Amino acid sequence: MLAIASPASAALQEIRVVGVGIESSSMRANELAIEYAKKRAVYLAAKKMGVPSPSKAAAKLTNEQLRQIIRGANVVQTRRKGDMTFHEVNVTIVDEALRRAFKLPEKPVSDEAEMKMRGILLLSVYASNERAYMWEKENQLREPLSDEIRRQARGGVLLPGGDLEDLRLVDYQNALSVKPDELKPMFARYGAEEIIIAILKPSAPGTMDPSTVLLRRLKLDGEHNELLEIPPAMVEETSVVRLAKAANTIAGAITQIATSTAEREAAARASAQKLKLRFSYAIPKELARMQEVVRNSPATLYLEMPSIALARVGATVYLRGEAEALRTDLVKQGIVVTAINDGWRLSVR
Repeated sequence: MLAIASPASAALQEIRVVGVGIESSSMRANELAIEYAKKRAVYLAAKKMGVPSPSKAAAKLTNEQLRQIIRGANVVQTRRKGDMTFHEVNVTIVDEALRRAFKLPEKPVSDEAEMKMRGILLLSVYASNERAYMWEKENQLREPLSDEIRRQARGGVLLPGGDLEDLRLVDYQNALSVKPDELKPMFARYGAEEIIIAILKPSAPGTMDPSTVLLRRLKLDGEHNELLEIPPAMVEETSVVRLAKAANTIAGAITQIATSTAEREAAARASAQKLKLRFSYAIPKELARMQEVVRNSPATLYLEMPSIALARVGATVYLRGEAEALRTDLVKQGIVVTAINDGWRLSVR
């Protein structure tokens, strides 16, 4: 079966597998396909690490070991033909747990990686005028948000597989009311420090109403909500563009949450030079590109994006050194930098 592996972080890797389940019941076939995909991903990761006889070694793993090794499984595409169900699944593997299970030498993780990584589990809800959707195929937010999370977070944010264990705990009916204690099995199963439920109410085409997103941030020691507003650039903006902008904005906010921890980093930001940025863009892809260039510049310590009421797409960049070093990096990447009263305006044209 098809498998593509790529490093997601110092401790995680994402493996894409096509799993098949054969059963007259489509629900049971779904479970079998996901189960196969998970086990196949573990085998491929073991083979990549040089485990002797990886097939036999993987077959000996206990359910408890598999729970520690498999951080998440996200179904990105599915097809049903007769009694056969095919799932294309992105499986997130925890390298350290895999190494422990096969008694391989531990791979050292740098202090910086330890400091920046958090276990964030992201659930999405699409609230149409008729009803809300979470695990259902009608959840139009799930696919574009998954793509944006994989691109922006690079393994720092986990997406659940949506199997029966997940469905028993949370769905569209209790997304607004479920308490952290009720999700303890998900915290343990995915190794998550925080579970975030992003609930999108899309704006209607033909209006200037903003799309709204409620972020329910759940931790075992408490919870709080944050609100995002994503206004359209014009009345004619299509529902597809509005959805893409929402996915990009949510992914950016979640990525910032996942990478902003540690007192040491907060202390470094407190003493760093700050510069206001305003992003000018026509399509979400342009905004995403500019954010990535800013984040990846050696001159950038931290890029802070707004988390509440995005009436304007603004940001604050914390600098490691001089602002001119950042400007040089941006210009080299084709970003147009224009001085404004309180900082810089960035655009790609």
